[in-house]
Amino acid sequence: MERKVPALFYDGECPMCTRFKQTLERAEGFENLSYFDINSPLTYELFKELDPDACLDEVHVICDEGKIYRGPEAVEWLLKLNPKVSQWTWLLDSKMGQKAVDYFYKTTNKLRKDLIKRCLGCNSRNNNSL
Repeated sequence: MERKVPALFYDGECPMCTRFKQTLERAEGFENLSYFDINSPLTYELFKELDPDACLDEVHVICDEGKIYRGPEAVEWLLKLNPKVSQWTWLLDSKMGQKAVDYFYKTTNKLRKDLIKRCLGCNSRNNNSL
């Protein structure tokens, strides 16, 4: 495995995160995106700038320029890659667009954390990090 950017960091032990990754792999505009499981120690050897606890807490993306996007900013950056969405990105730049992305992300991240808490295997792994 080698360091490639742009890169999405996802929780390979979370069914929702894995499904999100699989969807992006098939979607137009994401052909050059690399995917790294945050549960792999190799991920943090390749990307020393990442904090494993922060990656467990929210989605991370590193873009071509090396900038790290977290949480709603990562989702917004990903949305702009899709050509079907990119024509509407001006909406994301408005206050209402920002609120919509923030709401979507916070709701989804809360659901992910609730799922992890209910999963016995996930709960033992992440008990103190969420």
